[in-house]
Amino acid sequence: MKLAPPRMGDARAIFELLPRQREVAELVADGLCDKEIASRRDTTWGTIRNQMRKIMQRVGVPDRTALAMLVLGARCEEARRRRFGLANRTGEFK
Repeated sequence: MKLAPPRMGDARAIFELLPRQREVAELVADGLCDKEIASRRDTTWGTIRNQMRKIMQRVGVPDRTALAMLVLGARCEEARRRRFGLANRTGEFK
């Protein structure tokens, strides 16, 4: 069963990524380019490009800038929910 992609700008989509996909998205939000991410993950630039395409498609954003903004928004939301005790251990929103 294939789920419809989340609405663009939905920070919860970040928590639905696979762990390695989320790691790549976090590195994009930290400002790293694909070659830097590939170097850190000890993989090829082409692999990162493919992962980026899949990540952007999965969270419903058109480009890496929108992905970075979505990750930063998710970080803020996660911090706010942790501060006020509203997030469970998996990072899911209540």
